[in-house]
Amino acid sequence: MPFKCVSADKVYQKDPNLKKQDVEEIQKWLKTQPHLPKVEDTQILTFLHKSHYEKEAAKKIIDNYFTFRTRHLNILRALTPDVLKTVTSVTCFNIMPNKTPEGYIVLMVKLLDSRVSNFNNTHVLTLGFMVAALHYHQYGFENGMVLLIDLKDFSVGHFLKTDFSLLRCVFGLLQNGAPMKIKGIHLVNATPLTKQIIALFKHFLKTKLYQKIQVHVPNSTTVYEFLPKKCLCEEHGGCLPSSRILSEESLKNLLDNYEFFSWYDGQKVDETKRKGNDK
Repeated sequence: MPFKCVSADKVYQKDPNLKKQDVEEIQKWLKTQPHLPKVEDTQILTFLHKSHYEKEAAKKIIDNYFTFRTRHLNILRALTPDVLKTVTSVTCFNIMPNKTPEGYIVLMVKLLDSRVSNFNNTHVLTLGFMVAALHYHQYGFENGMVLLIDLKDFSVGHFLKTDFSLLRCVFGLLQNGAPMKIKGIHLVNATPLTKQIIALFKHFLKTKLYQKIQVHVPNSTTVYEFLPKKCLCEEHGGCLPSSRILSEESLKNLLDNYEFFSWYDGQKVDETKRKGNDK
């Protein structure tokens, strides 16, 4: 594919605990798993980092990840360019350009258009996966990810249009198969709906992650205790541009590298070739 993933050499430089021998061993194992797609070395490095360098755990994550992606193409198949333009005009789903002092990336979600009629929960979730997938293939793994969810303008109408069974599946992948490590969840501009949202989160978040949820009421400064202003957009009192500008920049990156998704979407599991056909 014309799109070039970050080189394996650069990824090795990010963590001295990563070993070529481990990658070679997993590549050898992959050849015994005919149901799995061809996996790049850079992807294996990300899974090894996620699994704290445990090869057997990395193998399990790899299988879970590609199996989940294949089973849930309704949210994991790339949106068309036209749909991307529409959804990014309604929702900002963006990885902020600056990292936290711990080296975590910040993934911000914020409504740009408050009209319920324009809100498509499935498209928003797909956008999030596209943004994250492209980032990890451009830069390699990250030390962790912090979710920053702005609830301003999120109304009862949006709540009723949200498919929480789909959201459960998404968080299941994030916790058990996706390459990113979620280090925190911050809900800013909390509304009266926040309690209901948190109550739902409790049903599909592991206790350790659920306890990392922090709620910040409108006009408060408590978020600065966790995230520096260099990681926040101007609406949140930060040093970065507005969420709309950030969304436009994210859209440009997605469209400029759209050919990546043709290759990425092709990484599917073939269940007819799975040994024992037990899934």
